[in-house]
Amino acid sequence: MGLTVISAERNGRQADIVVEGDTIDDVRDMAAKQLAITEAVRMGLARPGISSQNPAYPASAEGDDVEAAFNRPMQPGDKFRLKYTCTEGQ
Repeated sequence: MGLTVISAERNGRQADIVVEGDTIDDVRDMAAKQLAITEAVRMGLARPGISSQNPAYPASAEGDDVEAAFNRPMQPGDKFRLKYTCTEGQ
């Protein structure tokens, strides 16, 4: 399971963090959630937790996401991504 943070954007007390993995199960796994929380801490959120997550989606080996990857069969090297929203604790 190779998980990577693809993007992270903070907006006040929240951060949207996109995690990429080899399979759909990888990006839904507890390790992916922990990676998102760790990134949120690195970004300065205090005691963050996962407040929401979007459905996982395919991404091509070239880095294209949704549109390009949905419009063709999965290819070797394609990955999956999932956006987690982390919110700062009280």
